[in-house]
Amino acid sequence: MGTMRFFSQLSISSKLFVFLVLPIITLLFFASISVLEKQQQLQNTQNALHFTYIAQQFTAVVYQLQKERGLSAGVVGSGGKVFQQSLVKQQVQTDAAIKQLSPIFTEPPSYLTEENIYKLLHLDDEFTKLSSARKDIDQSADRVFFDLYSHIIAEVLDVVSLLQLLS
Repeated sequence: MGTMRFFSQLSISSKLFVFLVLPIITLLFFASISVLEKQQQLQNTQNALHFTYIAQQFTAVVYQLQKERGLSAGVVGSGGKVFQQSLVKQQVQTDAAIKQLSPIFTEPPSYLTEENIYKLLHLDDEFTKLSSARKDIDQSADRVFFDLYSHIIAEVLDVVSLLQLLS
């Protein structure tokens, strides 16, 4: 009853104002919810595009590493007599593909969990092991390099699968 008495004491213009303001406030509330949902959809879409870009970069690294591993096996198998120049060119291509990933390592995406960032940074450490493997290949020291290449390739694919789970 108290609100009815309060409402009856208002002038006509005040009553009209109240009747107009309430729907407008309701409309603004639902519009803001809609805008927030659209912003979230946009963010999810941008993240998915970024996932795709990163996955393509990692796939390029895997491809280059596989080519380098194959040429390395040829060099070691022939005692350094065959494929040496092709291997050097391939190592340059592999390094270029890895360098394309450097922004991801220096500034990991904000949507990654700490565990995923750790795996990403661990992968960066794995890439630094390539130089020692390449020295072994140049000296035709042993065939341990093959396992290192396979291990690094598996690590890259593991990161790609993590990214796929996030998208």
